[in-house]
Amino acid sequence: MRSLSVCACVVAALLVGACAAPPYVAPVVMMPPGWVYSQYKAPLTTDFHNTEVGPYKGESKIQYLMVPLFIINPSFTWGDGSIRAAAREGNLKHVNCADYEYMQVMGVYAEMKVIAYGE
Repeated sequence: MRSLSVCACVVAALLVGACAAPPYVAPVVMMPPGWVYSQYKAPLTTDFHNTEVGPYKGESKIQYLMVPLFIINPSFTWGDGSIRAAAREGNLKHVNCADYEYMQVMGVYAEMKVIAYGE
């Protein structure tokens, strides 16, 4: 009986924790993660019909840092990873397509860049 109540408490804690987590938006194409190190590039869209890569590009990025402590693990995220910020950085008037680049090291540091191509 005691093990059943412990299991029920663990399941309830996991469900409540999942509800409290911020929503995660997955990219269109996502590569398998590496636990120690990951770095890959992928498209932000899969609609390639008549898509031309422009001669210019702009980049924006979001960074993540987690400070591993014994009791709590505070984490920090900052930056503007929007296509609009990438277009502004590259002085693009028209965006033809966009890719993203992701890099993470042991879950402690991560960086996601958005690369917009256009004219």
